[in-house]
Amino acid sequence: MRICITLLLALFLGLSTGCHVNRARSAKSTEATAKTPLDEVTITGSYSIGEDGTVVYTIKPRPDGDLLSKRATEGMELELVDRWIRSTTSRARGSVARVISITGPYRDDPEDLEEPLLYDITIEVWSGR
Repeated sequence: MRICITLLLALFLGLSTGCHVNRARSAKSTEATAKTPLDEVTITGSYSIGEDGTVVYTIKPRPDGDLLSKRATEGMELELVDRWIRSTTSRARGSVARVISITGPYRDDPEDLEEPLLYDITIEVWSGR
């Protein structure tokens, strides 16, 4: 009987050591909602659109920072391009938009000269250092 009680005590002692109960409340996970202000977004890259609507290519180095994502859009009117680049970069919490591709200008119906010129744009969103 003494051996049985000793074994049970040893078993309970073995099970109780190393047990830790954390009674602290776990923190609620919060997602950062801070976005970059639109006027603080820098637009750079090798591609741009000239005043006459043509696509201009000049070699420019990558920004100094971290690449966050790559985004693309199709069929964008010229008047909306700058706003799209800035808002997309801001929503991705970046501060630098690097334009890596612009295809255009084109029209959905090439024979209808009243339609606006459209562009396909691809950007990289970077956080600056």
